[in-house]
Amino acid sequence: MPSLVSRLSCALAACVLAAPLLAETVAEARLRLLRGDPSAVEDTIRRAAEAGHSQAMNLLADAHQHGVGVPQDNAAALDWYQRSAAAGWPHAYANLGDIFADGELGLDPDPMRAVQMFEAGLRVDFDGAVAIEYAAFLRNSEPPWRDPARALRLVEEAAAMGKSRAVAELGFYYATGTLVDEDLARALALFEQADAQGHPKAARNLGYMYDDGVGVEEDDERALQYYLRGADAGDSEAMADAAFMLWFGEAGVEDRPRAMELARRGLTRQQAKAYEFMGDRAYFGEMMDEDRALAAEYYAAAWARGRPYSAYALGWQYANGDGIEQDIQRGAELYRAAAERGNAEAAFELGAMMRRGDVEGEPSDMIAFLEQAAEAGKAAAVNELGLVYEYGEGVPVDMARAQAFYEQAADMGDPWARRNVGIMLLDAEAPSDADIARAEALFQTAADEGVSEAWASLAALHRDGVGRPVDRDTALRLFRRSGEEGYAHGYVDAAEMILADDPGPLDIVRARGFFNKAAEADAHALQHLGDAWRAGTLGPVDMGRAHQSYLTALKEVGDADAAARLAQMAVAGEGPFADGAARVEALSYCLYAERRRSEFAVDCAPLATGLSADDTARADDLAGGY
Repeated sequence: MPSLVSRLSCALAACVLAAPLLAETVAEARLRLLRGDPSAVEDTIRRAAEAGHSQAMNLLADAHQHGVGVPQDNAAALDWYQRSAAAGWPHAYANLGDIFADGELGLDPDPMRAVQMFEAGLRVDFDGAVAIEYAAFLRNSEPPWRDPARALRLVEEAAAMGKSRAVAELGFYYATGTLVDEDLARALALFEQADAQGHPKAARNLGYMYDDGVGVEEDDERALQYYLRGADAGDSEAMADAAFMLWFGEAGVEDRPRAMELARRGLTRQQAKAYEFMGDRAYFGEMMDEDRALAAEYYAAAWARGRPYSAYALGWQYANGDGIEQDIQRGAELYRAAAERGNAEAAFELGAMMRRGDVEGEPSDMIAFLEQAAEAGKAAAVNELGLVYEYGEGVPVDMARAQAFYEQAADMGDPWARRNVGIMLLDAEAPSDADIARAEALFQTAADEGVSEAWASLAALHRDGVGRPVDRDTALRLFRRSGEEGYAHGYVDAAEMILADDPGPLDIVRARGFFNKAAEADAHALQHLGDAWRAGTLGPVDMGRAHQSYLTALKEVGDADAAARLAQMAVAGEGPFADGAARVEALSYCLYAERRRSEFAVDCAPLATGLSADDTARADDLAGGY
């Protein structure tokens, strides 16, 4: 079989004899394919390629490379690219250059062969595609292949020859300050020139400029017009951008059916933004059945193509087991990847996970991620930073700084921060009447904004007689309201308030009812039920029930305080831990509570004393599995 170089040596005139008869049909099929109709591959493109049409060979190769309209097949893709290049189609040389440069289609990177392809393509025809891809190679490669000066010359020469793709690429250089000084006016002129020549990416780039007000006055209507023009000419990214604008009515035109049609066309070109758009629609069940497993597939496809938001969205699904099997570590990895690419929501979620102890992380990383989100305007992250300084998590306790963060977050509209400001005001050594009134107002606002815990804070004012006479009936009503609104501990507070006031038999029954409501809503509440059985406030002391309550809270929701209580029982030899029984399990509870920073954690050394190395290792393994 002849070598690739010999196959690429035929004369251009001899290699495209079939082209005139099929050129219009192939051009129409190409546009149909770009507009999102993969049937064009089998209808026309394959037939033309097999008849020797050089452009069709390149299109068929691309279809095999990406699995569009035909099965994905690396070997077939490489073969058709080589045949297209041998037939004299310049774009095929550009594609082969990229393949060898990046090591695609299962090949190892081979810069030398990449250069050979690019140079051969320039000799066949100084085409814009070859010039641009070669320039990108020269711009981004390491020495000895790196040559930014030649990269710029290639693009400038192709643009001077009127090659629309090169004109658009040069506009990109000036828009981004790539190899030239940034010049938005020049970029605009070049994009307009390329758009007038019918180049779809130029239309899309003009859409970006008007969408974001870059170098021009922001104009959503013109942005949408350019996106639609690019989409109609086959630019898949413009399809997705137009879909987003039409979905949200950003140009005063909401057309969701058309948005869905554009996004689905983008999917046929495996467009990252289109996958992301469809991920949101599947997740929220908008104009399609809600399917969060399908949403995860879309987000994964978008993230594989570099979309940080999709990494965040997929991370959320993994971290919360939302539509897919929960994998907290995988969720954290995706959050980190998205945060490192500038996604503030992901930075917040990862910082909050680290602060809660859901995943391991250096305190400095936790603070850095929260600060990243806070600097991006995420009020909840500012509130989290307040918690960091209030509880000294990786930093010295600094109550003044904590309150400053809470005040800032409250001013930014975070309802949780409003509650935290109120608590800080009441925790002062001698809060003034004005402080008490402000705290109550903040609690009420937070409660009205959906913070169920704030109803419990209001209840505590009446229970404790803060700024008013003690009113236990109102306190009980508000604690119950807190539970009904979703704060299970509100029921616990109601039960404990009843038990603290010389309860009679009916009071104990009522308290048990509140504990049961709390446990039904949130298994964390079982830790408090265990405390009540252990203390004998629900009747006779019952270490068996206490142990079972703690153990269920630990195994169902990983409650670290319940683990600490089990460790306390073991140290005291209570219940099933009498006479030193179950010491391996007891040590595992203690280690888990310690690692999760429970405020009730005890010294684990007495529980480890006398255990073998194997038993200690088994306890450590158990602690890692709760």
